[in-house]
Amino acid sequence: MRSNELHTRLARLVDPKIDKNLVKRVNHRMDNPSRFEKLQSKVLFTPNNMQYINPAYANLLKSMNSVSPRRVGHRVYNHDWASALAIGYQEGGIEGMKAAAIHQAFDMMGDIGTKNLGYRKNNLLQACMEYLL
Repeated sequence: MRSNELHTRLARLVDPKIDKNLVKRVNHRMDNPSRFEKLQSKVLFTPNNMQYINPAYANLLKSMNSVSPRRVGHRVYNHDWASALAIGYQEGGIEGMKAAAIHQAFDMMGDIGTKNLGYRKNNLLQACMEYLL
């Protein structure tokens, strides 16, 4: 099972009423950014770029990004809170933002699992979750 399917199933566990297709669209956009979204993530949602334009907004981004998933691999873009919530809102309003927040939360749980269990054991745990769900 692909991780995007796991994200969808876990989102349905958190909120059974959430639209499955909305969750899939939000997950797809977060994990596969367009060139514009990559630029937007770099320019608009990076605290270092915003500190000269709006210091209060830059401080807000810093505090939000301190509790974001690690920005490695496919998470370099669209996995900061501002980008994720913007994508969620564009896809489905408040429900889309909820789907994006769930995506972020489960990515952070994966990071915690990798940090505490190691890469192999975390992959085994995720495989068990995929099998059980």
